[in-house]
Amino acid sequence: LESDPDGNIYLSANGAWDTTYGSDVGYVYSINAWNPASPPSTMIRIAAGTMDPANPDWQKGLAYDGSSNLAAGGHYDPTDPVQIGNRLYVDQDFWWGSGGPDVVSGLAIDTDTDTDGVPDALDNAYQTANADQRDTDQDMYGNMADADFNNDGQVSAADRSTFRRTYNKSFGDPGFNEDADFDGNGSVGASDRARLRGRYNDLAPYF
Repeated sequence: LESDPDGNIYLSANGAWDTTYGSDVGYVYSINAWNPASPPSTMIRIAAGTMDPANPDWQKGLAYDGSSNLAAGGHYDPTDPVQIGNRLYVDQDFWWGSGGPDVVSGLAIDTDTDTDGVPDALDNAYQTANADQRDTDQDMYGNMADADFNNDGQVSAADRSTFRRTYNKSFGDPGFNEDADFDGNGSVGASDRARLRGRYNDLAPYF
């Protein structure tokens, strides 16, 4: 666990959090806990698998803004002036049993790729503008990027069939599916259909 000056909490998790129990896949989650009057009910996944594609790693330890005693070395230099903004540093334990080295990677938590006002590390669709962060199926992918209604890891014919059943329906109508209301305007229409087409055959993760 780690926290930032705003009171947000970060959590690393491994193994059993993956769909294949006992795997070496690691995750990093954020819990937006800055408002004690409105306790958080969900976590947002900000990293999955590994930040080093050549080597699967466990996420072993976290430290906010480089103030840490994490293992030396890493993919990112905390003193590099090019890498601006607050960062969450993650100590990755190279795949267990391999005898490889630890590395430290940095996650920028101020960068806002889609310019929607939500930093990438807290954004459930960081490549798709969605300032409201709607995630009606609570799978940690924002509606604007998520057309996988059955959560099987791919946008496919089954999802298209689900979409057809709710097309032209509005909030309050029988059969209205809020997951298919990508833009959150209260109805499933042409703009949502265009977004489904643009996502067809996409594989998780959806950002």
